[in-house]
Amino acid sequence: MKYRFMKYLILSLALGSVLTVFNDSTTAANEGFKNNYKKLLIATKKVICDPVCREVSRRDNFYIISPVGTLLSNRPKLAWTTVTGATSYIVRLQGSGRTLWELEVNNTEISYPENQPALEPGLAYDLIVKAMGEEEKVTQTRFIILTTQQAQKLKSEIDNIRNQNLTPQETAFKIAELYEDNNLIAEAENNYQQALKLAKNQNDIDGQAWIQVKLARINLTLDNPDQAIILLKAAYANYSTSKNLQFSSQVAQFLGEVYSSLEQKAEAIRWYQQAKTEYQAIKDQKRLQWVEKELSELNQ
Repeated sequence: MKYRFMKYLILSLALGSVLTVFNDSTTAANEGFKNNYKKLLIATKKVICDPVCREVSRRDNFYIISPVGTLLSNRPKLAWTTVTGATSYIVRLQGSGRTLWELEVNNTEISYPENQPALEPGLAYDLIVKAMGEEEKVTQTRFIILTTQQAQKLKSEIDNIRNQNLTPQETAFKIAELYEDNNLIAEAENNYQQALKLAKNQNDIDGQAWIQVKLARINLTLDNPDQAIILLKAAYANYSTSKNLQFSSQVAQFLGEVYSSLEQKAEAIRWYQQAKTEYQAIKDQKRLQWVEKELSELNQ
């Protein structure tokens, strides 16, 4: 599999605290976007790569839904998107440089085969799915199972969070962050969604916005920029409603980065310009200069 390291501008948002922008090294999972994501503004400190990555671009809408990232279960559900015209799918699992098993199915979701050995903790596996039909397509992902020690440590940390005097929203959010820190992407997303639902019930506008940014980051990690954009626009609207220019300005910049990475120049300029206006209003000279530089390059 082909992976390469890139430099990303990172948006670090802390709930109720000051936002910080800094540079960090990460791994690009999407080979298809290799020339586009070089400046992507991702609100994350780590992604599910090296060794856990997607390889194939989602631009053709064929990708593996599950498993993704690091897993708790050693018999995970396997699922992928539908390919129009496909008559069947060949599913192959590889580990330690060899094929462990292969089968052909008609569905796009299957349980882990009962007649196959359970996956071993601490090892990385490659799942490859080939759509058979008039046009053959292939997609793959790499994932890893937590070791017993890691799983026990994670459970202890979750128990510790649950034993704190936190609201249900805070509990779901902190557990989501813990899962995310351990690259348990599916679990993180589920808990962020739970926290978002609770924030909506409490009419916590800023809380909703921050969780939407976190979910957008996860979707970018999974090469799903369209959903990330939807979430970021919702976050921007929420921060605007609460008149939180400090946060809305950076989300506008985030949107500019995503659109720029997708080569949607007009939208990138629109959101960078919005970020510029808000940075001017709050006198954030450092970020203002950065956005002006991006606008200058886009307008050349």
